Amino acid sequence: MTVFSKVLYGSLHVKAYDWVEPAVLSKNKIIGAPLTRCFTFHTSTERLAKFAVDKVLTAPCGTSVLYPNAGGNLHCFTALTPCAVLDILTPTYNEQAGRKCTYYHDYPDSTLCK
Repeated sequence: MTVFSKVLYGSLHVKAYDWVEPAVLSKNKIIGAPLTRCFTFHTSTERLAKFAVDKVLTAPCGTSVLYPNAGGNLHCFTALTPCAVLDILTPTYNEQAGRKCTYYHDYPDSTLCK
């Protein structure tokens, strides 16, 4: 999915991550990318991810775009002030097509992903 986000008013903190692909893993180390997080999903599956975006957006500001494989498609918004954000996801969620909505818990240490 591609995610388009526009802060309409107020401020929010955006943290976004990209997956660390298995091809770049070697003996629990990442080649060419700093390891920052381990994610556990509601299915108890664990997977490694790295920071892509860590910033504050305050209206008025441009539209933020998160791409499926780069730029932080796995993301979290935290309101810093009362705010509103227009968030458009395309294509839409469709579990049969492999685009299901999932939630995660992140851990700051890679030792949890073993």
